[in-house]
Amino acid sequence: MGLTEMVIFDQIFRFMKIAVLGLGIWDEFILI
Repeated sequence: MGLTEMVIFDQIFRFMKIAVLGLGIWDEFILI
């Protein structure tokens, strides 16, 4: 795997983590 693929994968992983955290926060708001 080249350096470019690693950078793209890191960006996607970071975005997914933020999206999951965001959904978790929204679930908390909806439950309240």
